[in-house]
Amino acid sequence: MNLTMFQLYDLIERYSLYINWDIDIRSRLAGGKPDKSPDNWMKNLH
Repeated sequence: MNLTMFQLYDLIERYSLYINWDIDIRSRLAGGKPDKSPDNWMKNLH
């Protein structure tokens, strides 16, 4: 892959936000009540 360190960091950050969002949605669908909602995974990173 021809990614710079900056691009790789952005991909990792975006994936982390998506995983946190997905876990929150799955727990809510299973009947859980999380303390707070996660950050929007589509937010502007810069």
